[in-house]
Amino acid sequence: MIKREQYLKEIRKFMDKPVIKVFPLSFKEFIKFSKIQNLQKIYNMEEYFEQYLKFGGLPAIHNFSQDKTSIYQYLTDIYNSVLLKDVISRNNIRDIELLERVILFIFDNIGNTFSAKKISDFLKNQGRKLSTETVYNYLKALENAYIISKVQRYDIKGKSILETQEKFYLLDLGLKHSQLGYRANDIAGHLENIIYLELLRRKYNVNIGKLKTKEIDFIGQRENEKLYIQVTYLLASDDTVEREFAPLKDIKDNYPKYVLSMDNLTKFNINGIERKKIIDFLLEQ
Repeated sequence: MIKREQYLKEIRKFMDKPVIKVFPLSFKEFIKFSKIQNLQKIYNMEEYFEQYLKFGGLPAIHNFSQDKTSIYQYLTDIYNSVLLKDVISRNNIRDIELLERVILFIFDNIGNTFSAKKISDFLKNQGRKLSTETVYNYLKALENAYIISKVQRYDIKGKSILETQEKFYLLDLGLKHSQLGYRANDIAGHLENIIYLELLRRKYNVNIGKLKTKEIDFIGQRENEKLYIQVTYLLASDDTVEREFAPLKDIKDNYPKYVLSMDNLTKFNINGIERKKIIDFLLEQ
């Protein structure tokens, strides 16, 4: 992480580096790049996906022969470049430590709804003061720098966008892992992040769905098409199956509905809701 005393030195070092303005590789593209760079090693799909989870989708990581230390150092350089050039410098941010605390909060809450006020209250509990307005400005700056992407909630019954409790996903998970290390316990949020980016690549407008007290992970809409998606790590029990399928059962339209998980199960269908393996979904189209 960047310390205040390093700021002037680091900003000169990274000022001329490029900004990430395109999506990182999809899983299908990641596999193609990996095969080109690692001709002596053929992985199965689960192994490719594990690498995709841990390292993200920036194309240049394939130049490092799966060496974790080198990959995370490269990703740290990218992180510092974007943070310094497109966030700190362009927005004249003076308290770098507070900005980084905001970023760490986002890293820790991928897949959770929260607001600028919640971040402000969190920092206050840590003995640091940052107004809700300033947090909002930080979030907007991080969006403009293509570090995070905001997803708003959509009230399915009321057919309206809700202005509170958004989610924020990362444009590349590797940036998080380069700063915190890969944390297996965060798998649920990581899987959501991957599916969210895939929907954007497929040109969907994406929202979180709200139906009374229930939440649908994603509603994807493009032209006259719509789909609903729940994302979970494993359907490990009947209770889990019921929890994941229940919100989709309550939606009274005929658009496609999916529950995506990592289980090695055959496809099955409950009340018209299709269960698919996440890897298979990513390899479609």
